[in-house]
Amino acid sequence: MIDDMALLKQAMEQMDAEDATAAQAAKDRAAQILSDAKLSFSKMAELIEQRQLLLRPRIVAGIKRMDQPGMLGDAAFRDTGSALRREGQSFRQIAEAIELALPPDPRSDTRIWRRRASRCTKWRGSRCTKWRASRVRPRG
Repeated sequence: MIDDMALLKQAMEQMDAEDATAAQAAKDRAAQILSDAKLSFSKMAELIEQRQLLLRPRIVAGIKRMDQPGMLGDAAFRDTGSALRREGQSFRQIAEAIELALPPDPRSDTRIWRRRASRCTKWRGSRCTKWRASRVRPRG
């Protein structure tokens, strides 16, 4: 889904900055990261609704409006940021909640390691010395 969640979290953390120029630049970076993943702020808001993350409907509606071009999107971003601060929340917390709510990536290294480790029949320390026969011979 999102290729580099850490980069998105960093950008969304910077969206909470007090400096309006820095926050706007971070919003643009976050929008680009979402765009690269074929997502947008409105799709992210839909994901928030689907995963039933605890945000007020007004905040979710503001996130959906952040995709609008020009001054409308900028105003929606400022309004959403101030609404989040009033609630004691932040864009960084939203990114963390989304990350925790996402299903695990099937391309994750840990899954590959577990799959490979299950084919091992003899261990020497932490290293496998004998593999079970399979169609695809593992590299490690």
